[in-house]
Parts: sequence; structure tokens; C-alpha cells
Amino acid sequence: MEHDLDFRLRASHALERKIRLAQWAGLFEQLWVRMWALLGVAGLFALASMTGLWDRLSDVAHLAGLSLFALAGVASLLYIRRVKWLSRDEAIRRIERVSGVPHRPASSYEDTLTATANDPASREIWRAHRTRMADAVGKLKPGSPEPRTDKHDPFALRALLALGVVSGIALTSDTLFERLKGAFQLASSKALTAARLDAWATPPAYTGRPPVMLADGNAPVGTDKAIAVTEGPNAKPLKVPSGSAIVIRMSGLGSKPLSLELTRAGAKPELITTEKRDGSDDVQEVRTSLTEGATLRALAGDGQLAKWIIDVIPDRAPDIAMTKKMELTERGSLKVSYKATDDYGVASAEMKLEKIKPLTVPGGEPGDVTVGGTTFRNFEKIIGGGKTAQFSRPRPPHTRPPQLPLKIAAGSPKEAADATYLDVASHPWAGQRVRMHLAVKDVAGQMGQTETVEMILPERKFTKPLARAVIEQRRYLLDDPRYRDRVMTALDGLTFAAEGFITDTRVFLGLRTVYHRLGRDAT
Repeated sequence: MEHDLDFRLRASHALERKIRLAQWAGLFEQLWVRMWALLGVAGLFALASMTGLWDRLSDVAHLAGLSLFALAGVASLLYIRRVKWLSRDEAIRRIERVSGVPHRPASSYEDTLTATANDPASREIWRAHRTRMADAVGKLKPGSPEPRTDKHDPFALRALLALGVVSGIALTSDTLFERLKGAFQLASSKALTAARLDAWATPPAYTGRPPVMLADGNAPVGTDKAIAVTEGPNAKPLKVPSGSAIVIRMSGLGSKPLSLELTRAGAKPELITTEKRDGSDDVQEVRTSLTEGATLRALAGDGQLAKWIIDVIPDRAPDIAMTKKMELTERGSLKVSYKATDDYGVASAEMKLEKIKPLTVPGGEPGDVTVGGTTFRNFEKIIGGGKTAQFSRPRPPHTRPPQLPLKIAAGSPKEAADATYLDVASHPWAGQRVRMHLAVKDVAGQMGQTETVEMILPERKFTKPLARAVIEQRRYLLDDPRYRDRVMTALDGLTFAAEGFITDTRVFLGLRTVYHRLGRDAT
């Protein structure tokens, strides 16, 4: 009795194990058939990529193809998700069908005795029946999975697809990854990847700074190696000197126009289009210059190629200051000590003068002549036959006064400290009140200056009356050429009755020569 009980328990455990194996086999049969749908979609996509189909399609057709493959992939996943776990009864029927044992022993083994459970004869018969069913159950097999994919693919297209994929992998092994990756890149974006983008900022020559590379044409467009990154948490804007020339050059864009969008702070974006093509119709170039910070975007049609944030280093105006008070030498020269600075280099410096008011002849009646501080009454009437000097014609253009340059070391130094001796005694405005300032110019042409001060321009001191008189007339003539007649009258007066007054014959002849040259000069 106990032996029979142990035998039936072992049979029950064996049946349960076979039922579980049958359930797993049924699940695999369903998965295998449905997995081929997903594998088929993936294989077709791989074949299309390896054969270069995507490169021959337009952007619209490319997107449509990707969409179809995506829908097919989702449908395959939903199809796989519909697999179900076999119930106990379904697993038992599968076991009986695979084993080929008649009379359905597994199902009969699951039967129970209910109607005549108290009848000893019935129980004995039932026990014998269970023993026979246990023996039959021992002969049952869960069977290997038989997905029978051939029923769904009678022409064995799956084998042809697998052969095509294997052949494609063998033929495109070197470029397999690029081809698969290229399936997700539109033809327009691939063209940009194959294109060459060069961009740089060239500072003005006077700064002495090297160009700043914005985009390296040796690296593919769109990679970190190609573009100088100016965005992100750790990125810093590029800094270029004011006046830097920005050059964007692109090749391989085809029919797409290259343009540059420039956005300054607080201003609307400005679009700069291609100005010229160098050497080939395939090369496009955009140029501009920056004098203030801006955001730059290189565009191919409406698509962005690159973006830069650029700060401009301002070019400050030069500065100059006197380091000491001006000193006057015994020979009438003016010693000026100064210091000039600039961020890129000092080009030149000079002292600039401005006459405060025109020179006027000392007062007196019309016809009077003042020479050396002495006024001669009615002198012009006596000497000139009764004619008085009148300005009956317009004043000739002013003659530019002589420049007073300051010494600056060669090579345009950024800092120049020196002293210059200026011969102001021979300046036409010597002895007159003028406005003076020091001016400096840098290599960019910007100007700087000191504060303007008023001063009497130093002059040579003459002790002899004749010398003072001649210098006075020279001053009038330099101030306004229309004083010529008055100066001629004064010179005529100085040389009139020269005995005892002009002892040097050379001086007398020189003054008479000046008198006659003024008379013959029609300018």
C-alpha cells in the first residue's frame, strides 16, 4: 500500500515537471515566430543601410522610410507582447499530443473519484486505474519546442534575409558603423558633415596679435573639435581686439547659401550674406568686422552650422602727460618732458598751438606807423605820397604753422617717456599769447591730449632798436600778408636817411632788398 502511494506521488511530481516544461516550450514556440517579425524588420533596415539606400533618397523620402521602419518595429514589439503562458490544461493537451500515447493518460490521471467514493470495490478499481495511468504518465514526454516557422514563411525568405545581412556585414565591415549611423542622418545634414567650415578672427595688424581660430576645417562640421565652444557651464566667450575681421569660409554646401547672423546686445539680429566666392562656385565666404561684443551664428540656408559668443577688447585712446614743468633755455628753446602710453603702441606726439587772437597794430591815427615801439605821425602820408594802408582785398589763406614734433622711440612703443627741445623762438607766433596742449596719436590713429593751457610763447630777446623794429614788422607780415604795404612803408622809413642809424652796409642792403622783393611780389 505504501509502495503504491509513493509511486503515485513520484508520478504526480514527474507530471508537474513535464507540465512546466511543456508551458515553457509553448512560450518559446510563440516567441520564436514573433521574434522573426522583429528580426525581419531589423534585417531589412540593416540591408537598406548597408546598400546605401538612404543616401539616394531625398529628405522627405528618407523621413518617410524611417517612419515606416519605426511603425513596423513597434508593431513587431506589440506582436511579441501578445504571447501568452499556456494554462495547465493546454500544457497537458500539448504533452499528450506530442507523446502520442492513447487514451489521454495525463488528463485521466487528473480525474478524481466522487460518486462511489465509499464503495470498496469502486475504490479498488480506481486505485488500479490510477496505477495504470501513473505507468502511462511515466511514458509521456513534454517534447521539444516546434515553432514551425515554415508555416508562416513557406518560401524561406528568412534564410535569404540572413544570408543578405551576413554578406553585407562581410562586404562593409570597415564602414558598417558609419552606414548604420548614416541611416539617421538626412542627406542635407550629411552634406554639412562632408562640407568644410573654416572660420577665424584676424585682429588689426597694429595689435601684433595672432588670428583666433573659430572653426577648424580639418574636423567634421558639428563636432566639438570643429567649433571653438563658447557655451556651457565652463565655457568662456572668445576675446578679440576691437576692429578684428571675422571671416567665415565654407565649401561643399552645394546650393545652400552661407550667411552670418550677428546679434549685438540690445539690437536686432543683422544678417550678412555671402559677398564673393573664391576660386570655385563651391566656396562661399562671409566677412565682417567687430567693434563691440556680439553673438555670431553661421547659417547654411536656415540651418545653424556654428555659434560663437565673442567679447571685444576695446582699443583705448592714447594718453600723454607732462612729467615736469617746461623749461626755457638760454637760446630760446623750450624743454618739454612728457610720458605717452597706449595699449598697442604710440605712433607720434607733438605740441599743438592755437593763437588766441589776431595780431593788431598798435593804436594811432590813420597814416601813423609804429616801429620798434615809436610812432611816426603821418609817416605813410609823407613817404607814401599821401596814401594810407587799407585792406581792400580778402585775406589770403592761412599758412599752416610749423609743427612741433616730440621724440618717440622707433617701433611704436607702448610707453614712451622722453624730453624734447623745441625751437619756439623762431616760431611765427613767438612772443604772442597762445593756447597749448600736447597731442599723441596711437598706431590705430586715435588721438589723445593734455589739458589746454594759455601761455606766452617764448621769443628771442633783441636789445638793438633796429633788430626789434625788423622783428616787429616780420611778425605783422607773418600774421596777415595784407600788412605788406604797411611793412614796406616801415622798411622804407627804417632805411630812409640811414646815415648814422644803420652802420652796417650789409644790413642796409639786406633791408632794401626785402623792401623791393615785397614790392614786386604779386602773391
